[in-house]
This record gives sequence, structure tokens and C-alpha cells, in this order.
Amino acid sequence: MTDRQWVTEPDEYVCPLSVETQVIAKEELREDENLRQTALASMREWIMQNPKIKNCRMDSKFLLRFLRFKKFHVTLAQEALERYVLLRQTFGVAFSCLDIRIPMMEELTDLGYLFPCPKRDSKGRKKTLPMRHKEVHCINAHPSMKFALDFGMLYTNLNEALDSGYLEKDVLPKEYGGVMPMAEMIALWKEELKKSHPILMSHDKMEVNEELFSPKAREGAVSALKGMPYPVDRRAILYAELPEILGN
Repeated sequence: MTDRQWVTEPDEYVCPLSVETQVIAKEELREDENLRQTALASMREWIMQNPKIKNCRMDSKFLLRFLRFKKFHVTLAQEALERYVLLRQTFGVAFSCLDIRIPMMEELTDLGYLFPCPKRDSKGRKKTLPMRHKEVHCINAHPSMKFALDFGMLYTNLNEALDSGYLEKDVLPKEYGGVMPMAEMIALWKEELKKSHPILMSHDKMEVNEELFSPKAREGAVSALKGMPYPVDRRAILYAELPEILGN
């Protein structure tokens, strides 16, 4: 491909998804083996030829985050990846100190600020939120409201969430009617974070040629974070990397 050294090198993707999940991926994301391989090749070629990108991850798991996000519309996935790396670089203060070994972040994890339930539900999913949002409509909303809509006010109480069918009781902590105590779930999550530490920290090596982006593009990369209380930024950003740890 190239003599350049990337944060991670290209790899051969072996799909770990069950047959049932692959059917859902095809119906909702257009994903199948042929499209996936073609799209991954296009993403890698684009990264290598893109003068705006100095360094990036090239492994399939990372690139699929953007392809699936944009339902395998490659151009849109490329734009999303570019904005992601630009955001990390432009708004570096929010992305620093996310190391799980730093006392502040370790304390947040130990407190159970946010953690996935380790048991998968009947559809093979780990739950942090009980549903995948498909539509949220706002007009003239403050940027900080995006996070309130994404992470809160989904149900008025736990019983409502259970009655909806999106959340299964046996995946919950024991304190909420499940089986495994919350402390054990937090401990398991902490171990997952430690195992994923090298790859998560490697994101700091990704880099763009910032001078090739217009001031408007740089401003747009961070506009969604403006207005949020500073301590919340780091917490939200750390857990925005959940797909890296839980995804396929």
C-alpha cells in the first residue's frame, strides 16, 4: 500500500456478527460482505491520498464505525472521519487526560458514572441506553441540548423502560432487579477499559494538517461541544469511545 507508518495498519476483517445480526445490518445499514470490503478499501485509499490527513487508524474496526454511522455511504463516512480527527486536534483540551490510569478518570469509573451491563440481551447487545435513536427533531436548540436529548429523558421511570420491551430485566444490576451487583459490573467494565487502553491511547497519534481546513471548518468541528460545562466534556468524550470497546 505505502511505506508510511499508520497508527494501526490495514487488516483483513473477519465478521464476528451472528447470522441474525448480519440480516439486521443489511436491512438497516446496507452492510454485506461485498459492500463492506469495497467500502473499507475506498476508505483506506482515500486516507492515503488525502493531504489533510497526516496519520490515522487504518484497521477495519475503526473505519467501520464511520461506515456504519453513515450506512455505508462512503463519502459521508469520509467526511465524518475527517471531522472526528479534526475535532480531536482542534479541541485537544477536551480529549486530554482521558487515560483510565489517571486518578480523576479512575475515580469516575469506580463511581459508576456510566458503564455497560456486561450481559448481552436477547438480541446480542450490551446496554448502556435501551434503544438506538433513529429520529430526534429540534429547532433552534442550544448545542448542549443535543447531549440532554441523547443521554436523558428517554423514560419517566425504570418500569416504563422495562414495559417498553427495549430493556430486559436480567441485564440490569442487582440493585435494579437484575442478577449481578453493580459493583461487579463496574469492576468488569474497568478491566475492559484497561485491556483497551493501548488502542484508545493510540488515538492521540492521529493527526490532520489543520492549516488545510478553513476557519469555518475548524469552528464547525467544535460547535457541538460549546456551552457544555467543562467537566462534562471529558466524561462525555471518554464514553463516546464506547463503540471502540464494545463494537464489532
